Amino acid sequence: NNLIDKDISEKATCKVCYEVMTEKEIRFNSLPCGHLCCTSCWVNYFQTLISEGKVENIKCVEHKCSQILKENFIKKFIDKDKNLIEKYKKFKNRAKILKDPDTKMCPQTDCESYLKKSLKTKYVKCKKGHYYCFECLKPPHGK
Repeated sequence: NNLIDKDISEKATCKVCYEVMTEKEIRFNSLPCGHLCCTSCWVNYFQTLISEGKVENIKCVEHKCSQILKENFIKKFIDKDKNLIEKYKKFKNRAKILKDPDTKMCPQTDCESYLKKSLKTKYVKCKKGHYYCFECLKPPHGK
């Protein structure tokens, strides 16, 4: 964190809203890439991304910066908002599920459960009891 520790007494400004940041805020919000953003702007940034379901490989707010943010960095800005943290967890879980070719989201409306491929049959049940063909995601049908 040389960029930040080099001269902490120097006034640092948020790269988004250009507000002057406190020393505590600079330390709390600092990234390895050295870019700074105030707490309010980080919260707004994460709220926007999470509401759009964009929770994988979230990058620094600075344009063209490739720094991927760690989950603990993101969580410290959203942990006070229970709805937002739940959405974040839901979208992270969904992203993890969708990476596995043997797992699919249950097609039942408003079901957040998933279907796991079976070696015995193409018909599978989610944790909530919805029964579907794993191949086409339709209710059980003929052969």
